[in-house]
Amino acid sequence: MSLRLPTVGAALGSDYQQELQDSISALFDSVPLVLTSVAGTNTLTASVTPALPAGGLDAKMAFWIEPAADNTGGVTLNIGSTSDVPVLTADGSALTAGDFAAGTMYLIRYDGTNFRVIGGGSGASAATVFDYQAFTASGTWNKPAGLDPNQLVLVEAWGAGGGADRAGSGVGTGGGGSYNWRWFRASDLPSSVSVTIGAGGAGGFRDGTPAGGDGGDTTFGSLLTAPGGKGANGSTGGLGGRIQGVSDGLTNGADGVFNAPGNNAIFGGASGGANAAAAGTSDYGGDGGANGGAGNPPGGGGSMIVAQDTGGPGARGEVRVTVL
Repeated sequence: MSLRLPTVGAALGSDYQQELQDSISALFDSVPLVLTSVAGTNTLTASVTPALPAGGLDAKMAFWIEPAADNTGGVTLNIGSTSDVPVLTADGSALTAGDFAAGTMYLIRYDGTNFRVIGGGSGASAATVFDYQAFTASGTWNKPAGLDPNQLVLVEAWGAGGGADRAGSGVGTGGGGSYNWRWFRASDLPSSVSVTIGAGGAGGFRDGTPAGGDGGDTTFGSLLTAPGGKGANGSTGGLGGRIQGVSDGLTNGADGVFNAPGNNAIFGGASGGANAAAAGTSDYGGDGGANGGAGNPPGGGGSMIVAQDTGGPGARGEVRVTVL
């Protein structure tokens, strides 16, 4: 089984905005996002990027949260000034003192009325075997023992960013790596999967000899690929990594630029900034490099300034595997 982001075709104006909103809603429905600016003890507030869709919380949404303090009783959570929503254990019981501990990462899911702790905390074991692995270097993912065949496994991948380059007084920056994800049933996956993390593209030498290197593709076996961003070639910024069949710019890496600020991304890597211009930023991937520096992982494109001979390299890719 897999859940994939619907692609967005050519659309303009309000039609484009609606399709972009639909795509963001689809991402919220299938990818747990990390909550930031978490504050409070029992009455918690937090932010999320991208912002919640116009309709607010939906029963399919899940989030990662790291409490700022140990709870002393029942807990509510308000995300982005929506409303205070109770946080319960997986079996629907109220949290008791210490169930939501500071410094611990929890996976919570909205059921339409309450948040349920389904991973990482004391309330999780009643509902699921939980496992999370992040790969910043190539290796092997081993399926945890004892999984139910129908347990869901979310695999997320970022391609590497491209390297920057310059031609005379002109500067091109590296493209950001793409973001790709897929849901699997545990039974769909073999006992082990080879993970290849794309290497960031090398920075090019002045006047394109050589040009900026392309970021490497990141793969989860043959099951999932996130293409890397392209390197700059003198006066041309490198294209961002592209997911085949996806044209919405939501998961593709940001294109590199020529003598301009870096382009932003939402889930893919952002591109580097040229000369003193600002780097591109990404909500969920890595930011682009600035002032001739390297891109930030995962997947940020490299930057370049006229005063240096060698461009900044792109950032490595990454793979994250979450078993719910």
